[in-house]
Amino acid sequence: MEIEKPAHSFIIDTTDDNIKNLFSETEWDGIMNVNKKTVPAIDKDIGTHLISYKKKTPSEMRAHVMKPWLNTTYNVEDHFDFQYIHMVFSHLLDEYESPKNRLVQPHAEGCVASSNRRNDDEMYTVKGNRKALGHRIDGIVQNLVNNCEYGGIEVAKTCQGLHDRKQLGDSLKLTKLLKDIFHQQSGVVGYNEERVKKLEVVGLLHSRLQLQQFMMDFGGGSCLQLKKETTRNIPLHLGDVMGLIHTIASVLQAKLRIQRYIEVMKNEAEDESFLLEITQPPTPPNTVCLAKTETTPIKNK
Repeated sequence: MEIEKPAHSFIIDTTDDNIKNLFSETEWDGIMNVNKKTVPAIDKDIGTHLISYKKKTPSEMRAHVMKPWLNTTYNVEDHFDFQYIHMVFSHLLDEYESPKNRLVQPHAEGCVASSNRRNDDEMYTVKGNRKALGHRIDGIVQNLVNNCEYGGIEVAKTCQGLHDRKQLGDSLKLTKLLKDIFHQQSGVVGYNEERVKKLEVVGLLHSRLQLQQFMMDFGGGSCLQLKKETTRNIPLHLGDVMGLIHTIASVLQAKLRIQRYIEVMKNEAEDESFLLEITQPPTPPNTVCLAKTETTPIKNK
């Protein structure tokens, strides 16, 4: 491969036909089913609320969003997702109603885990004593109390299709960031194979009115596995409102994946592990050894 690919960092991109063609049908079937995660189920009440916004004209949508959707006191834990859905449609409706709809106009464009990876002993030898920054990512899903990272967001100003160079570069950038986060969190759980298999890091690639969800988990051996959802689109007009509904559903599922990931990282498992350690003869758990992320070559300026 003449250009850098996820494979250089031991990441199997399951959407890359060039990678798929390197394996037999049986081997590829095994790759696609190893450590397979279930798709998070959106609560039925939230799904019903979401589909109620299936209005194909601005006047119909305006009449719907002006109706109160809550007949009790707002509770952030119970009603946040409902309010999120309502606010998305309410804000976008202003554009759909406007003669100067900005959605049809051209849009003009550091991570702790990446910083840690870029500052290992080898990198210090090459780059000197100054600490290298992590990927300059547009968004990090992070616990502000303990700085634990769960995913990332990369935003491109423009997108001219799947093979657009900027799109491909941002995709690789996000992919490497997700691996850095996965590697860091694997260290938090002591590279315990059973717990590493439960980890799943989520990324969102946002290009103008397009959104694609990335999921990365353990692929076996030293490899990680990258899966990508179908690219979702925010429609220019409400005639294709189902496109917007699918996009919001994808964001909600990304949130559920992150919540599932957080559960894996909680301390209850550590408490259980400690109890087993002091009440039963110690048996070292199986551990994994993950390959390092390939360093992107420095461009000549």
